[in-house]
Amino acid sequence: MDFSPSAEYFKSETRRVLYANHAPLVSNIPFGKGLTQVEREGVRHICRFVCIRLRAEYRDARMSARYADFGFCVEHDGLGFLPKYNDAN
Repeated sequence: MDFSPSAEYFKSETRRVLYANHAPLVSNIPFGKGLTQVEREGVRHICRFVCIRLRAEYRDARMSARYADFGFCVEHDGLGFLPKYNDAN
């Protein structure tokens, strides 16, 4: 399956700098409209799915315009990968 037309989108306008040997960065991904109690219960019982796509755009010494895409699905024990959405240049 793919993301539905009702998927929420968020783009951070905050630029971050990540240097070699830098501590990991943490990003909050907001739920725009929030979840109802029924939706929360569905996620807890794996009847509803929360999937996340991330894109990091960056520059490095080899190339000026690079990107890395990631896709995850929220599971009981952490994040599972959505291979279809993992890509980079």
